[in-house]
Amino acid sequence: MISVREWRCPYEKIRPAISPGDLIAFHGVGVVSRGIAIYEHGAFTLHEADPENGFFSYDVDGNYGDYTTQVRLLEDRIETACDCPYPGIGCKHTVAALLDARDIVQQWKLSSGITADTLKPVQEPFLTSEEIRQQALEDRKSRARNEVFTVVEGDMIKGEHLVETAYGRQYVVTLHNPQDEKAHCTCPDYLTNRLGT
Repeated sequence: MISVREWRCPYEKIRPAISPGDLIAFHGVGVVSRGIAIYEHGAFTLHEADPENGFFSYDVDGNYGDYTTQVRLLEDRIETACDCPYPGIGCKHTVAALLDARDIVQQWKLSSGITADTLKPVQEPFLTSEEIRQQALEDRKSRARNEVFTVVEGDMIKGEHLVETAYGRQYVVTLHNPQDEKAHCTCPDYLTNRLGT
């Protein structure tokens, strides 16, 4: 079930230019920074765009699969809906969707004679499967360098090791062949990322 979250904000202030500052005021710094990362990496698919009526529908990449995220720009408010499990008013998926919707509305306003049917998002060159994989691996390596983990090493290099995050979450990492970086982990990211690491 998709729950609708309302953002009561003057329409004319937001519709022309949704800025990260506007988003932080509503969502908070942590949610916005993660939403901006999704937006910058293009980790979403636009399914429906009706800029004249202010409606946009997306599939946005999430930690445990894709989530349906919708944005409706009304005269006196912005409504967002997302089927992710985030308990707050606004999630990182809605931030990414709002930023993309902003781009589409700006493009639509600048283009004369364009209709919602002919409006297409700007296409950037596609990455190859290997480039996507390398980018995903680099993102994870960067996060690993910046996050704090406690590691309880097993008896041998090969075998099981316990990793605990700064938030107290524990995962078991099993090293099969450390030289070839063959391993698996009990974390949700390993189960869903299809990277094999």
